[in-house]
Amino acid sequence: MYGNISSERARYYNSGIAAGGAVLTVSAPDARLTEAREILEDHDADVRTSGFEEGSWQDSSSSSAGAANERRIQLRGEILRAVKEKVEKGEIRLRKDIVTENQTISVPVTREEVIVEQVPVGEARHLSGTIGDEGEIRIPVSEEKVSVVKDPVVTGEVRVQKRAVQDNQQVSDTVRHEEVRVEKQGSVDVKDQTTGKTKTGRKKPAA
Repeated sequence: MYGNISSERARYYNSGIAAGGAVLTVSAPDARLTEAREILEDHDADVRTSGFEEGSWQDSSSSSAGAANERRIQLRGEILRAVKEKVEKGEIRLRKDIVTENQTISVPVTREEVIVEQVPVGEARHLSGTIGDEGEIRIPVSEEKVSVVKDPVVTGEVRVQKRAVQDNQQVSDTVRHEEVRVEKQGSVDVKDQTTGKTKTGRKKPAA
């Protein structure tokens, strides 16, 4: 019935069929076999490849029979996941403008003055030469004149740099999730194992 398999494995399959189970075989490429195995495991299928010897599974035959009567339904829901994206916020532009202002500086300068003073000679001295000779003396008088020269200099600098600032931003949206609603038909008692209370649920009218 099962082809080329061991007798222990055949007895294991026969025991499962007797307890209300079924044997499912899958023939597909390796990639699809992996996917099929995951689907079967999600539905609590027994996909073992070893442990078929007698004694390793017979003790749990009663629990296996109970598991065959158990059905499961997954509850699904949505959660929020934040995704950050770097966007252009703007830019700054630095440029230089020429500003004209008046500036006054104080510069010390030197000038010459002429002091004319007549002093007595005391006793009269014998005059050499004649009267009228050397009647004129010339003395040059000088002063410092200030002129303005503009020299370009560096008065300072502006430094621009960016830094990352960490802020907290809250985002919100509506999410959905699944809840179990028990609907009764007929006189059926349903007990919630999480709260220990008996749920009445919604009673459907008999068809």
